[in-house]
Amino acid sequence: MAIVQGLPPAINAHPTILTIGAFDGVHKGHKQLIGSAVRRARELGCQSAVLTFDPHPDMVIHPDRGRMYLTSFEERAELIRALGADLLIVMAFTRETMELAAHDFMSQICRSVALRELWVGWDFALGRRREGNLVRLREIGHELGYSVHPVDAFALQDGSPI
Repeated sequence: MAIVQGLPPAINAHPTILTIGAFDGVHKGHKQLIGSAVRRARELGCQSAVLTFDPHPDMVIHPDRGRMYLTSFEERAELIRALGADLLIVMAFTRETMELAAHDFMSQICRSVALRELWVGWDFALGRRREGNLVRLREIGHELGYSVHPVDAFALQDGSPI
């Protein structure tokens, strides 16, 4: 698995199936999401990519909470590698990142990778004030040339979502 810091223009030209998240702990729900994206990439002959953030967005959005990490970056990267991802993109999460409109953020991604499909959790949102919900991401995807695939919540045996 290649690891790239930030979103430099044209990381590579391989058609890409991407998922985005903090992925701290890489729990069962994360594994289901990343695994789904990796399987889809294999089916289509694309590269699978995971975009994550360092520091965790909560450290910037809620600095007063003193968030504790479940895993170190190295552990997180190893867990993601073990799921079969081809590319790990590590983006710095800053106040500027937090203020990016969803369209601007996704445009940056599309300048870095040849995004074909975006795989996200059922409740995923990104961008300023979480404006990039599933409906908005689909609109942006229609314009920028990618499709959005939400993955259902992973539930425990009692039906509780993870």
